[in-house]
Amino acid sequence: MAVSIGTATDYLDLLDRLRTFMLANGWASLRFDGGSEFIAQGEGLGGTDEIFVGIKGEEDTGADWFNWQLNGMTGFEAGQAFAAQPGNIGYSAAPHFPRLHLWNSAIPYWFVVNPRRIIVVAKISTIYQLGYLGWINPYLPATNMPYPLLIAGTSTASNGSRWSTVHDTHSLGVMQPVCVNGSTTEATILTNPRSSARFWFGEWHGIQNYFNGSLSYGTSMKALWPYCRSGRSAFMRTNPLDGGYLLTPVIAHFTSPYRYVFGELDGLFHVSGFSNAVENIVTVGADDYLVVQNVYRNTIGDYCAVKLA
Repeated sequence: MAVSIGTATDYLDLLDRLRTFMLANGWASLRFDGGSEFIAQGEGLGGTDEIFVGIKGEEDTGADWFNWQLNGMTGFEAGQAFAAQPGNIGYSAAPHFPRLHLWNSAIPYWFVVNPRRIIVVAKISTIYQLGYLGWINPYLPATNMPYPLLIAGTSTASNGSRWSTVHDTHSLGVMQPVCVNGSTTEATILTNPRSSARFWFGEWHGIQNYFNGSLSYGTSMKALWPYCRSGRSAFMRTNPLDGGYLLTPVIAHFTSPYRYVFGELDGLFHVSGFSNAVENIVTVGADDYLVVQNVYRNTIGDYCAVKLA
């Protein structure tokens, strides 16, 4: 993995810096319009995979919002628009593109990239945006799960929302209710989506990280452990033996309508917020991990750790 830490001048400069960094670390540019739209192909760790992701900048200067729309695809066709690429999120019954809410001013950032996935952390004023684009580490062989793609942001609001929004619909994809694009019924029930996951079914499915009583049992049980377990991650503390932090894998799984355990997010972990704070560095062995809070939230259960390696 490769890490880049710096400060972009604005949300489009952030995209250009990410593009440059991705091209140096196992990704090829399929489309770049010179500013706001970028589609890339990752080669995977073995150099032979084909992983397709996209980022598109959106803005309304009058309303003062400047966002990234995140997308995942199964292929690329040069003549097709961003939202019409093969197998992309927008082809589902009720499209909900994950987004990052940025701004048109300086943005401190952390990029962690390998040839199979990208993690972006961006600091906007005192809030944090986190995006994940690429493959998870599946528990099944490629013959059973050939395209384990996850696209996560902090919102799926259709434009209009800005970085300062304080609402349940604005939260990290690994922290609060997340979903996408299953059937029309599912998309209607899951009203606060954050991320999209494409599993072996050849479909985009919603996954969430926080149990909400307003959701049906079936849809609420498509989740990312351990955040989804009714807030139980909020009770975790430091290790009583040495005072260090336990880093727990974030695991995509279903318990309904069938029981599936798909795999772990690559380089992203749960960490307790007990005596912890955003931008702290947790060191385990020879590796450093950046502590990231859930947008504007800073309770004990609202933190994750990004491996900086």
